[in-house]
Amino acid sequence: MQKKLRGRPPSPNSRRAAARRAHVSERMLYYSQEVARSGREDLKAAVARGEMTIAAAIRELRGTTLPDRYDKLVLAWNRCSNDDQVRFLMVLASLGLVTLGTHRARSVLVERI
Repeated sequence: MQKKLRGRPPSPNSRRAAARRAHVSERMLYYSQEVARSGREDLKAAVARGEMTIAAAIRELRGTTLPDRYDKLVLAWNRCSNDDQVRFLMVLASLGLVTLGTHRARSVLVERI
């Protein structure tokens, strides 16, 4: 079943129509055009050879980086509830990977779960 288009159909020269013909998203088409217009021959050649994805070329152009494993862990930790944080620390302690300090600190953590 095909989606109904709202409003008027896209013109055959629009970015939406071109993306449909190429079977890619409009954003990917925009990114590829951005790489092509950048003037960075090294990025264009790397993408053409398949050594680099368009998304990686965009990150290189814009100077953005993906978060490393530590940054991902910090983000996950900050998004967790206190109870989840305590449960995580208790599992690490039971595996001998961390020490939770005094007996009083451990008992407080155990009371919280």
